[in-house]
This record gives sequence, structure tokens and C-alpha cells, in this order.
Amino acid sequence: MSQPIFHIRPFEPTDYARVREIYGQGIAGGNATFNTENKDWPDWDRSFLKDCRLVLTEQGVVRGWAAISAFSNMPAYRGVAEDTLYIDENCHGRGAGRQLLDALVTATEQAGYWTLLAKIFPENEASLRLHERCGFRRVGMLERVACHHGRWRDVVVLQRRSSVFHLDEVMTPLLIEQLSDNYVSAWWDSYAILQRLQKPVEFVIYPRGTHVLVKLAERFASKQGNVDWVAFWLKGEEHPDPGKVEQYQRWRKLQALHKGQRKE
Repeated sequence: MSQPIFHIRPFEPTDYARVREIYGQGIAGGNATFNTENKDWPDWDRSFLKDCRLVLTEQGVVRGWAAISAFSNMPAYRGVAEDTLYIDENCHGRGAGRQLLDALVTATEQAGYWTLLAKIFPENEASLRLHERCGFRRVGMLERVACHHGRWRDVVVLQRRSSVFHLDEVMTPLLIEQLSDNYVSAWWDSYAILQRLQKPVEFVIYPRGTHVLVKLAERFASKQGNVDWVAFWLKGEEHPDPGKVEQYQRWRKLQALHKGQRKE
């Protein structure tokens, strides 16, 4: 017997009818979601981020879908998302879930997300096993967290931390000089871009101006003309301002570690 051939592609709005039908199967099963009613298109569209929406098809028919939602609107959590994945009940046990979740992990990493979370009913053993096979690990339990059909239920929390971002490497300083609160918040985009390019950085508030040092490309870019402070750091010299000595000492240690990593 030939193996089923599934294809994965980006979600399109015309897929929603099948997506809704498959989601309805999960609602009816009782162990996939706290929701007891299906969503119409506007509600579904608002529930998930626009990127990383995928569908799994077989002979042109949608057999599964996956998407992510934001974990928090705080800038520090911009690379953290919660996954959602549903497979047509007629495709269970055929490897569709593994193929779709693997594709979702890849898509989120390419989009710059470094952590995926999943919240799963403990009774949904198949979904727990699937996530664990795809690199998720159990990190906790939300006990009696919400009521579902008159019963308080637990939820298992799983986490997958990406390995492609080298999150444990020494960070390169991304310095944002502060002219005002609004000015600082406006430069969070620069930080997000570096993270999505898989360049480890350290976020530091600094008075006046904007400078970014990019580790992998070994380039220095500045939004301000005054870059005396970085010249001192790159030369390994002491900065004349005593208040900056500790920062420069730490940055020189980072620079030495980066040089050592490049030699390897």
C-alpha cells in the first residue's frame, strides 16, 4: 500500500471553509479546545498572526491546518508564540500531524520566532506525543484553569526553544540612545530585525543617539554622526568617561569572546 502524499502550503482565505470544518471536529471531540462554538472568518482571522498560517493538503483537499498566536504584546516576547494545529479526523495516524508541525516549526524559525508554546489537555495524549516528538518538552501544568462543559480542567504547557538562533551565545550590544520615551520605543524594530536575522544581540539603553553593531556581518551602522564611544570600544581603549568604564570592560570581553568563536 502506497504512503499518503501530503503537501503543505501557505493558508489562503478560500481555505477557511475546510479549516472551519476541521476545527469543528476538534470542538466536537471535547479534548482539543475550550471553545464550544466554531468561529466565523473575522474571529478566526483576528485570533492568529498573519504569518506562519499553513494548510496540509491531500490531492488538493485541505486535511489539516496550523497557525500561531501571540504570547504577549510586550516587545520582549515578540519572538514567542503559541501554536494551534488541527488534523482532519480521517487522517489521524497517517503522519499528517508530524509533517504539519515540523513545517510550522520551520516556518516560525524562518519568521524569527525563537520559542513556541503549546497548551494541551492532558487527555489529548496523541497531541502531547506529537509535540514531544517535534522537540517540545513539558514545562508545567495549569491546574483547573478553566471550566469546560461544566468541568474544571487542567492544561499541560509545553515549550520548544529554537536551536537556530544560538540563544545561549554571548550577546552583541545593540545600543539605543534615548532622546525620549517615544524615541526609544520607536527603535524596537531594529532589535527585532537583528533577532530575525539570527544575530545574537544585547539591548542596552544609552543616552542620545542610535547605534547598532551587527555580529555576524561585522558591520557597524549608526543613526547618529557621533560614534566616539564605539571607536573606543572597537580599539579596546578606555573611554575617558568614568561612568562608562564598566560597560566598556564588559563589551571588550564580549568582543574577545566573539573573536574566539570566529577562530573556531
